[in-house]
Amino acid sequence: MFIGVWQGATRGDRRPMKGLSEYFSVNVTITMRANGQYPFDRWGDWVTSTDTEALRASMNDLIGRVRLCIHQDSCDHRVIRRANNILAAENFPSTGFTEPLVYQGCGELEFASRHWFSSDEKRGRIHGIINTLRFGDCRRVQKFNDPAGMS
Repeated sequence: MFIGVWQGATRGDRRPMKGLSEYFSVNVTITMRANGQYPFDRWGDWVTSTDTEALRASMNDLIGRVRLCIHQDSCDHRVIRRANNILAAENFPSTGFTEPLVYQGCGELEFASRHWFSSDEKRGRIHGIINTLRFGDCRRVQKFNDPAGMS
């Protein structure tokens, strides 16, 4: 299993203010490796097999736990507090993050081939499944200190 977190899109805020207001998003890609014993031309058989159902159940469970862990920040703000503490320690001119990441959805489970895992195996086989969850609408505000907009 591998979980990768990477930056999603950013967008500006259209509300007028004396500073910069941005919304950030992140993507979380989860990869689970299978045993690689099912050839590509037997995906249908693989999908209905007991092994696959167990793999799908494990993936769906992990997706649920990741989704809850990150989305939970909308209630308790643990992640936002940590991020703002880092910004304060680095003396960034910022009010900080004011709105947490919110779960926005995920794709369908996808099969991953040997190429996804950089495998040297030459036969075409399914090597695992992947899915990417999207979180967004995390707002950060940076206020300008002087009339020229420079801090």
